[in-house]
Formats: sequence, structure tokens, C-alpha cells
Amino acid sequence: MVDVRRDGTRPVRMIFGLVCYIVIFFCYAGPSVLHAQPARGAYVAIVRGSLSIYQQAAEACCNMLMISGHHCEIYTLPKKANREALTRWTATVLKNNPKLIVTVGAKSTKHILAATPNTPIVFTMVPNVLDASFIKTGNQRHRITGISSDASPQRRIRWVTRTGNALRRVVILYSDATKRTVASLQVVASQFGIEIVDIKATKDTFMEALSSVERADCDGVLMILDANVYNSPTIRALLVWGARNRKPVWSFSKNFVKAGAFAGQFFNPDGLGRQTARVVLKILQGQSPGDIDIQYVEALDTAINLHTSSMIDLQVPLATLPPNTVRYGDNQ
Repeated sequence: MVDVRRDGTRPVRMIFGLVCYIVIFFCYAGPSVLHAQPARGAYVAIVRGSLSIYQQAAEACCNMLMISGHHCEIYTLPKKANREALTRWTATVLKNNPKLIVTVGAKSTKHILAATPNTPIVFTMVPNVLDASFIKTGNQRHRITGISSDASPQRRIRWVTRTGNALRRVVILYSDATKRTVASLQVVASQFGIEIVDIKATKDTFMEALSSVERADCDGVLMILDANVYNSPTIRALLVWGARNRKPVWSFSKNFVKAGAFAGQFFNPDGLGRQTARVVLKILQGQSPGDIDIQYVEALDTAINLHTSSMIDLQVPLATLPPNTVRYGDNQ
């Protein structure tokens, strides 16, 4: 055995030799070993509609996924494109073989589902999710899950009761495209002692539907997002009806509250984007989309029009409203 106290150069030579070996290993073998390691994180494609609110949710989702170590790219669905243009666009989305695709909006979801037979999909910002044809049982549910842009029926009805006084009957105007959504609200409303009167309408028959609303002897109208029922003229007509009859109209849009609806509840796009990212992360960690329940949006904002409140003589104690409630009509 060597006495290191007498021959101190031996340990130094051993350390020097070990360092040289490590350097030589990484110069020759190291690059190939490192190259063989899988890249950190998965590649996720996010497909959105052209509206700015879609972009806001898409960016919030993308940012959270990138912070978690994944790679994202956002693609905007062409506004009005023929089949050939959509085919080219889809090829661009799929060129990097995404492990998962996030679709923002119902139109984006339907298109990507038709174009990709196997890729897992997480949809978001889809209204009236119970009526969405692409998530019905047996229709690709094994590879798709997502989040509705609506509050849950419980939160929607609770918001109405929070801003209304002694409600007995509330009308919802609907079409065939929103029947299941209305039915779910009727069930929950009955638990609060409220009757939901469903009146079928279209844009063409809207004035006749308003006559039915008057005969219903209701305490107000709860709007749901239904493109077969609502456009600018029908919304204007409903708001005028509410002011004339001194009845509250609860809206799904901040802009409609600003225009004269009594109150509104609507999703926060940043919060919705982050909630979507949390679902994506579960799938990237190994869960099957089919095993994840479809969710309602959690992040909600609210608004109230104080001028309308005064006009219809329906006063709501402001202290009882959520702190993020936008107030319109203070100075009107």
C-alpha cells in the first residue's frame, strides 16, 4: 500500500487521469448520447377562431403549457376558406405531428375532429356543451374532452337568484340547437323554486316569441348563447321589451349589459385558457381524454347596469355582488 503522505503525486495523477477520461468521453461519445435523449416536453398545436377573444384564451393556454416545459404553436382558422385552402391549412397544423391539439371554439373543434382521426383533442370555449354533437356518447368521446364557455347550470341559476328578487318564473328563448342546455337549467332552477318557461324562437319569429313572453307572466328573461335566436336586431328588441315592461334581462355578454341588459355573467378568457391548459397537462401526463369529465368554465366575470336597474326598479345591494363585477350606468 502506498503511503500518500510520502508520495503526494499519486492522488494528483489519478484525478488528472479521471478528468482526461471524462473530457475524451464527452468529445466523442457524449454528443451521440445527448442526441439520443428525448426532447423535453411535448408539442401541442392550438387551433383558434379569428376573434380576439379566442386569441386571448389560446395565448393563456399556450403560456401555461410552455412554462410547464412543453412546446406550443397557435394556428388561426381561416375565416372564409374553400375546401382546398382548409386542406392546406390543416396540413400546416399537422406538419410537426402534435401529440395533442387544443381547439378554441366549436367551428375549430368540428374541423379538426374531421381532419384528424386519432389525435387527442381538448376543446375549449364551446357554448351549450350539452348540445354539442361532437361529444355525444360513442362519437369519438374516447379521444376528446374539454371545457364549455358557459357557467355550470348551478352557477347560472344562483347568479339569477342573487340579482333578482322573489323570482317565480323566468323565460328562456331557445331553438333546437339548445334544447339540452335549457333542460339542464330547468332541472336546477326547480331546486331553487323557480320555473323555467322555455319558448321556442328563431330570428325570423322573434317578435311572435316576445308576445309569448308577455303572456307567460314571467319575472324576467335569461339569455343563452343561441345563434339561431339572437342577432343584433333581436337582442335590441329584447332589451327594449325588458325596459318597457320593467323586467330584468340576464345576458351572457358584457357588451349586452353595457347596451341595456340588467346583468350578465360570462367567462374570463385568461382563466378559461389556464383551465384548458390544466386539462391538457393531465393528458400529457398519461390520462386518457375519455376518462376526464367535460367541464364548465370556472373563471367567471359579472356585470350590472345600474341605469337599467333604476329604470326597472330592481335594486341589488352592491355589497352582495362579486368584487370583479363591472358596473355600467353610474352616471346615466
